[in-house]
Amino acid sequence: MLYFSHSEHEKEYVSNTQVYTGIASGYGITSGENDRVDYFAVNNAFDNLMATIKSRESIEEVGMRLLAKHLLVKQPSYKELSEENFNKIRESIPEKLRRQLIVKGSEDLTFFKIESFKKAKENNEIVQLLTAPGSIYSLDVISANMSALRKQSSDMIEISYKAMILRYASKHCNTSWMLLFPGTKASKDKRPIM
Repeated sequence: MLYFSHSEHEKEYVSNTQVYTGIASGYGITSGENDRVDYFAVNNAFDNLMATIKSRESIEEVGMRLLAKHLLVKQPSYKELSEENFNKIRESIPEKLRRQLIVKGSEDLTFFKIESFKKAKENNEIVQLLTAPGSIYSLDVISANMSALRKQSSDMIEISYKAMILRYASKHCNTSWMLLFPGTKASKDKRPIM
């Protein structure tokens, strides 16, 4: 007797970026040339940075910034937003509310409106979208798919995001590091340049 087994495995994409912090090399930790690096202070600084990256507030902000980016999308496209998620946003957020939230051409102002609306009521359309099981904007989904770790004992932190859709892995990862490390720029390989 012969048995064949076949299973469909969906591809999982991982996007990552590395950020130079300057913490381990003593940049900002010591005050003079002859000072020794305080390794306790370095480890404490990295612990604080990791706690900030993984905090509820940071992850919620990543979700809201992605929502702001996606609200500005006028039509679904392979590069920006799938048709399925484009339609989910349209179903979840009524047209009237979308017009209130969107500031044409400005992700930042759209984000601030989303954040204000979220805080205005306990259970509104934005809160529901940000907490819906399986929502790409939710705390649970982002937390489960994002990781941040220090690269050995270097000054580098790697932020990674995994998703079944490549553009979401890349967008989440880029949004995370831009939020956490403002003033940095991304090179073509999605690594920040400080």
